[in-house]
Amino acid sequence: IRFFNTSTGANRYEWDIAGLLQTTETDPSYRFSDREPGIYEVCLIAYNSNNCSDTICYDVIVEDVTFVYVPNAFTPDGDGVNEAFGISTTTPLSSFNMLIFDRWGQVVYETNDYGQPWLGSYRNEGPILPNGVYAYRIQYAIPENAVRKEILGSVTLTR
Repeated sequence: IRFFNTSTGANRYEWDIAGLLQTTETDPSYRFSDREPGIYEVCLIAYNSNNCSDTICYDVIVEDVTFVYVPNAFTPDGDGVNEAFGISTTTPLSSFNMLIFDRWGQVVYETNDYGQPWLGSYRNEGPILPNGVYAYRIQYAIPENAVRKEILGSVTLTR
């Protein structure tokens, strides 16, 4: 994040970026970790030629740092390629739930383990279900953030 100083009448500046960086640059920048969401207080103290100061602080909110990829099709046909449906994520998840529905709204698969994909069969047992479009609901949270996210969509099963 690049911080822009809009002070007037000042000739010296002190920035405190959440205790992670202290600098006297006029317009500093800082790269927050993409692995640690949170609220970071950033303060600027501006001094005039008489050494009088004025301070302003703002919170910088870092969120949604987890990248989650959900494919739109898979082919559980036994050829060893694209056999399962699940999510890919850049960050470990603290909670997870995935529901897969058939076209009548019946739950055909459910898991609380993001490492356990849907294999295309009813409850991952028995024969592969018919070709078609299946709806899903995925809910998850990351360890540093109590906010739960939800992804709704559909996946095409092709044998």
